[in-house]
Amino acid sequence: MKLPKMNAVLFKDMQQQVKKARISVIIFIVNIILFIVAAVTLLAISSNYLAHSAINNRVLIDLFLGLICTESVLIGIMVPSFTAGTISGERERQTMDVLLTTKMTPWEIVKGKYWSSIMQMLLLLVSGLPIFALVFVYGGISFFQVLLVIGVVITSLMFFASIGVYFSAVMKKTGGATVLTFIMMLMYMFGTMLFVLIAYAIVESYNSYCYYTLQSIPTHNYYHIGPTVFVLYLNPLTTVFEVLARSFGTEVDYVQMNGMATLIKELDMVPYSESNIFLRFWGIISLAVQMGMTYLHLRLAAKALDPLRTRRGKKCKTRKKTD
Repeated sequence: MKLPKMNAVLFKDMQQQVKKARISVIIFIVNIILFIVAAVTLLAISSNYLAHSAINNRVLIDLFLGLICTESVLIGIMVPSFTAGTISGERERQTMDVLLTTKMTPWEIVKGKYWSSIMQMLLLLVSGLPIFALVFVYGGISFFQVLLVIGVVITSLMFFASIGVYFSAVMKKTGGATVLTFIMMLMYMFGTMLFVLIAYAIVESYNSYCYYTLQSIPTHNYYHIGPTVFVLYLNPLTTVFEVLARSFGTEVDYVQMNGMATLIKELDMVPYSESNIFLRFWGIISLAVQMGMTYLHLRLAAKALDPLRTRRGKKCKTRKKTD
């Protein structure tokens, strides 16, 4: 049986990364931080057991949430450093033209660079699994729940990695690509949230104005932000919150949050209905949207890398100047 052909760029980058000491140092630092978080939490559990002779399983869930959030934040901060220099670094080393003269298409080059950065992030996640195994010591958390949360985190990191690869293909310098990647990541995480909150504040202000002016608001005149809330499909934080809330549950001001549907219902952002599939299946839809955006980012990166497109663009500019 013939084995599938491996991407040459991915193979080369993986060989180079293994030889570098940087990834080993990063793994060591990340796991030291995770160990400190786990050790402090386990000491708190031990002191609680000695004081009350009982262990609350919720503490172990909080331990897992603390570990996964800590590791996600640490790796998320490193995403631009892993991805923003994947293609722009080739330009700076003046090896990009050599890659483009090979039989590989721009799409294959982009895929190789993308998956090489994903492999580094997966290595960081896998290296922390022995520490995550501490949550199984007292029970209360299933292995499937841990895999589900880690899978969602990986999907979010893949989404952010595609942003870095795109800007790496568009920008000529790694510094500029890194800055733009950070800005775009913040826009997806906090920009979408701010946009929805501003829309919500405007609508609620108008409803309050109508109430104090008319002393009542007819049902048909009560406004919601409607489809605006679905901009949050692009926000990986809402996806992670959806999965965590549905898996472990969370309480805010004595209200049991069972995902984004409960949060949107409590804030009265849209007319709530049990049959609303856009709220019931928030996690699945948001993951599909983010994977679609990931594919779009990579396709745009390959298009920006296409030498034929660049030449056609230069020819059009020179023609306009001569005319």
